[in-house]
Amino acid sequence: MNTVYDFTVRDRQGNDVSLSEYQGKVLLKNAALKKYADMNNRFFGDKAYIGWNFKKFLVDREGKVIARFEPTVDMKEVRSAVEAVL
Repeated sequence: MNTVYDFTVRDRQGNDVSLSEYQGKVLLKNAALKKYADMNNRFFGDKAYIGWNFKKFLVDREGKVIARFEPTVDMKEVRSAVEAVL
């Protein structure tokens, strides 16, 4: 079974970072996921506006995602969930 520690991501400078460096720690990962706009989004010429969806994933000390937070979730709820895991 995979955990987040099996993955490598890129930092802002484009360097590969193994998430195994964070093994044993609680993580709150903010993931910027590109998604195609739905019918309510504006169209510019023949290109559809591309939206970004910033979801947060709470990861326990074993590397398993234990909660997912939509961008609209109040940060107080996120904070409470993180504090409960710590």
